[in-house]
This record gives sequence, structure tokens and C-alpha cells, in this order.
Amino acid sequence: MGLSVNEDWKITVRQFRGWAKAAVFGNALSLCNVFLEKAFSCQVCVRYCVGDVGYYLWSANLPKKQRDVIVDKLETVLKVLCNSVNSRIVDGDFERLKWGVDWVLGGFGVFSRGLFEVGLLVVDCFVKNWANYVVVFVRLVVKGVQISMTDNLIERLVGEVAKGD
Repeated sequence: MGLSVNEDWKITVRQFRGWAKAAVFGNALSLCNVFLEKAFSCQVCVRYCVGDVGYYLWSANLPKKQRDVIVDKLETVLKVLCNSVNSRIVDGDFERLKWGVDWVLGGFGVFSRGLFEVGLLVVDCFVKNWANYVVVFVRLVVKGVQISMTDNLIERLVGEVAKGD
């Protein structure tokens, strides 16, 4: 893309010429908000969100077994969503997929409240902040646009370019 590095995101986004249907990011909501000037929507990388929840739980000194239970619950909801997208692409039942987004967001709400109730306020806020950004890939499928729910491919390509020949 030829964009600068180690610059403020607002400067970097001005270098991007063009328009995108969607942008997929790690877990930088500030970056996502800046790029909304150049893209219709932003998808936050699901993999980063799960990892960051684990990190925030670790930062809160939660024992590993408890962290694993919480992260597993989150991963299960996201896997169900991903599998549902794959099934709905095949059968074309996009109404059911819309219902699935509402179900997942409701699940995130319950998940978030549970974190709040046990005093994990930072994790609760984090989940509330990214919940709508993590389901963008599903909303776009309903509109006929397919994007990745992770930025794995992009990171891989950057790594290959960095290695050179």
C-alpha cells in the first residue's frame, strides 16, 4: 500500500487513496474509527479480540482455569457464528443469519454482564466496545460481500513481503 509507519493514524489514512467496502483490523478501534472515512465498515479481528480478553483476564490476576473457562465461552459463541455464516452462504437463509447476529450480540451482552458482576470491569468494557465490530463480516455476507473475520491473511502477506526474496 505504500503507507508510512510510526505516524498518527489520521496522517496514515490520508495517504490511502480509494474506498473500500470494509477494512479488517487487529484490535485497534482508534484505527478502525479513522478508517471509517475510507471504508463503509470495519471488522475487528476475531482472533485478536479473543486473545485480548485472555490478556485482560490475566491482567486481573484470574487463575488460568477460570481464564480458560471464560475464553472458551467466548470462542464457542464465535465459532457458532462462523459455522452459521458458512452454512447460510450455502443455503442462502440470510434471515436466519440476521437472527444469528442478534443472538450473538445478546450473548455478548450476557457475557459482558457476567464479567461486570464479578468485578472484571476492564474486560466488560472491552467486550462492549468491540461487540458490534466483531460481527461486521456477518452483516456484510447478508449484503453479498464476503470478508475475513480475521486479519491472518494480511499479516501473512506482510510477513512474506518483509522477508523479501
